[in-house]
Amino acid sequence: MLESEIAEINRRLNPYYAINELTFYNMFEDEIDSISLLYEPALGKKLYKSLEDLNEFKRENNLI
Repeated sequence: MLESEIAEINRRLNPYYAINELTFYNMFEDEIDSISLLYEPALGKKLYKSLEDLNEFKRENNLI
């Protein structure tokens, strides 16, 4: 199952608590360097400029 399918199921089951993620990929580098923008209704918008910060947030909130 794709991550987007899991996110869609999560959104349908918990519409008020679903976390929506928008990822911007750096297309000028060889490495995949992305900036992620997460929106969670209780917290608002958060911008993560590194993959480590994003993964730390997901671990803290049991999203991984």
